[in-house]
Amino acid sequence: MKKAVVLLLAVLMLGTLAVPNFGAGTYSEKVEQEYIVHWDGSADLKFTTALYGPPDLLNSTKESLSEIGIDNATNMMVNQRIKTFSQLGMNLVNASGTVKGYDSDGPLITEITGKVLNFAKYYSYDGVWEITLDVLRVSQLSQVDVTSLNQTFDFEDYYSIILPEGAEILNVPSSYSMESGKSSISLKVDVSGNEIHVNVHMHFDEGITKEDLQKLYGEFQPFVIQYKGKPGPEGNYSIWGSRTETNITVGKDETVIDTLNEYITPEDYVNYLKLMVAYQGEDTIIESMHQSYLQTFQEQGIEVRDWNITFENLNSPGPLKIRLHWVLTNYTQALNNTYTHDPSLGLSNISLQGRLNGGINQTVVIRITLPQHSEFTQLPEDIDVEANGSRITMKVTKVSENEVTIESSAYIRYGMLAKDYFAMMEKLPPKAEVKYTVGEEKTGTCGPALLLGLAIVPLLLRRRK
Repeated sequence: MKKAVVLLLAVLMLGTLAVPNFGAGTYSEKVEQEYIVHWDGSADLKFTTALYGPPDLLNSTKESLSEIGIDNATNMMVNQRIKTFSQLGMNLVNASGTVKGYDSDGPLITEITGKVLNFAKYYSYDGVWEITLDVLRVSQLSQVDVTSLNQTFDFEDYYSIILPEGAEILNVPSSYSMESGKSSISLKVDVSGNEIHVNVHMHFDEGITKEDLQKLYGEFQPFVIQYKGKPGPEGNYSIWGSRTETNITVGKDETVIDTLNEYITPEDYVNYLKLMVAYQGEDTIIESMHQSYLQTFQEQGIEVRDWNITFENLNSPGPLKIRLHWVLTNYTQALNNTYTHDPSLGLSNISLQGRLNGGINQTVVIRITLPQHSEFTQLPEDIDVEANGSRITMKVTKVSENEVTIESSAYIRYGMLAKDYFAMMEKLPPKAEVKYTVGEEKTGTCGPALLLGLAIVPLLLRRRK
């Protein structure tokens, strides 16, 4: 029984690519997916899979079905399909399934019907609906190294997307084909009215290499259907919120830097960070952070005289807070007379295709305090850059002859197009410099991004695949 369950989990749930031994012959599978899309972003689903071979795998799977029972196998199949959609940011509801061909000599056919919520995503940023399809099975193939299986694969996939009545199609990706050695990919697209049909054939020869896969997939772009029509709900998405405050107190002999990093939202990500600290241990993570900062300082000729790192709110609700305290010598002399600030708050170099699938709300405040008989000799201009509701600002305030405050913020809208995002970033200067003198000696400080604790831009901001 246990062996049968394991096999079915692989074949019906994880995909037959997870099976360690296929037997002789070509693995052949056909998948048909039909989606009837509604203006609320949901879609009626019919998902049919037919397994044709190899014979040993096909027969073993049928025997396992009989052993554990068709009803149990069907429930396993439906539950895993629900999980698969959930991993893609969608919800499969009212799902039911059937298994056919288990008592015949023909293919084994599984069929799932139901409703997929959040199948199409609406972006108020530009009033566009988008549907993203994993037409080349990237998610499935990423779970296994097909180059090590010594097996020939034939995948035939059919997609039928029926858009809601009145939809204005803006973009449907073009057909695509690529060959490498004896392996090939062919993707054909046909549009008729509000219906989009996609036919994909993927043949992987048993001798396929990583170089073959790189060539087959290297030029392929995410398959995204775009259309306009009625507005809809934007659904659930994450706002990546953080706040950093850094006080730099410059002295003739030493500089003290105190930083407070607050990771505010999304709540599940903040809780994940807290869990990682608990799992790995505070002392371990603190020492790792200490060594990382220490290396950065040493590479710049800066000596660390004293330091302290503490976590707050680890066992209570609210933001995760990290406090860092550094007492440094040779700081101003080592860094070439200038404090350098990044107006983009580290957001200019993120990898982004299509559009952001989350929002950003980030604030950084820097306070620089000089000792008596010192002065600021150069301050940057204020910055205010806006693009369709997204905005990046930097305000420089000279509080007194000895104190300057830099307040930077970045508010990036959910769904902002990549071309608009990078066009906005190009309007920003690459750096903003503050120069000053201490006593009679002209000195300064360059604030590394590491010190300022700029918020990490999570991978989840990238396009959903």
